[in-house]
Amino acid sequence: MNTNQQKVVSNLRKHFLLTTKQLDPIVNRSLEETNGVYFKLEDYEGDLPNSIKEAQFFVSSEKITKLDTLWNYQKLINSTVYANYNDVKHNAYNEFIFCFVVGDPFIMRESDIYAGLGGIFCKSPGMETGIIIEPLKNFLIENFEAPEWCE
Repeated sequence: MNTNQQKVVSNLRKHFLLTTKQLDPIVNRSLEETNGVYFKLEDYEGDLPNSIKEAQFFVSSEKITKLDTLWNYQKLINSTVYANYNDVKHNAYNEFIFCFVVGDPFIMRESDIYAGLGGIFCKSPGMETGIIIEPLKNFLIENFEAPEWCE
């Protein structure tokens, strides 16, 4: 696992209250099978939502060096992180979660509205859809309940 992937996996462990021994071997095996391109949690035998187990986690190694890129639509779509996202969008064969790291892990996805927790909705005037950028931690809280035994 590279550093960015480690940060994403750390967020997953914290959210679902899993240990390194429970999750990391599955992620490492999955990364080996995909030549480090993405990982899946489908081999985890514990209680995780099916949508998390089935999703492909792509973690970009690209960097955003200027934070204003995140809320300026034109700068965002011209960034290398967005180019990476676009490649994934057009080549993923399953549901995917696209992550990148700016200190902490963030996710990027497209939508026509944003009603999440503490993210950025970047949209060009006149466009129907925009780009959502939000901390992975917030995305997990809003979309995936921790297992019942965790509560």
